[in-house]
Amino acid sequence: DPCSICSRMLFTSGIRKAVDAYNPSAAAIMTTAEETAKLLEERRRKQMLRRHTCSTLRPEPRVSLQSIQSDVILEHSEWDM
Repeated sequence: DPCSICSRMLFTSGIRKAVDAYNPSAAAIMTTAEETAKLLEERRRKQMLRRHTCSTLRPEPRVSLQSIQSDVILEHSEWDM
């Protein structure tokens, strides 16, 4: 409901103004908390992007040269018989 969102924002804004008026250092704490939340959100976003990219671009399993050589040797030995 848009009205409830607006009323919550106004209520939060009013509380913040009251806290700022009561204790100016609380404003600095709120600002620091908001900055920390933004940094954490950015970090989570980058981590999720990295996880998604790594799982999407997973390298194909490599076939070792040794396994190819052993297959060729087995086939060759069958021809000799």
